[in-house]
Amino acid sequence: MTDPLSPTDESAVEVLQSGAKSRQDAWIRAVWEHYGGKCGNCGCAENVTVRMHVPEAAGGQFVLTNGYLICRTCEVANAAVRKAEETGKTPKRPICVWISRKLYDSVQTSLSTRNGFSSMAGLTRYMMKLVVEDPARFSDLENYQDRGSDLKINLWVDAADYDRFKGVLSDRNLTVTDGIKGLMLLYTTESAPSVRR
Repeated sequence: MTDPLSPTDESAVEVLQSGAKSRQDAWIRAVWEHYGGKCGNCGCAENVTVRMHVPEAAGGQFVLTNGYLICRTCEVANAAVRKAEETGKTPKRPICVWISRKLYDSVQTSLSTRNGFSSMAGLTRYMMKLVVEDPARFSDLENYQDRGSDLKINLWVDAADYDRFKGVLSDRNLTVTDGIKGLMLLYTTESAPSVRR
């Protein structure tokens, strides 16, 4: 395997000469830039950290293919799933989504004026299941996107439902964050009554 940070690689030399204090710093910068500063699991750009697949202590090398980006929420989810497996409980997964104040207010108004949901988490879990059960029904989900990031909402969902939802979205090149924001926007749109309970 070729070391992408080998001194013979011109881009690696640039990284090494760009102010990095060590080979590890250069590797971190290269992994960060390669993945665009976003979590490789959910696409979030908040509280993201560079991690190694195989730690240095276990023989892991500072090569691009041994690095990935993960957000704090996905790391917590990973730990929660491991703990649930150890205790025999159904694993839950936290989701952290940044949305605009306008979308947040619109969802809150919808929740208070329409029956069926008492929380944003309940709405999200329901909408995620609809997408998994009938992906074609949401073939235009890409058109419902909220670009804001004023408020953070935290939700817990069933880990298996999350994985199925993520799989459907991956086929469309959407992140989980994009999917949830789109579903919330779709729910608040008067022209989409079929997605309501």
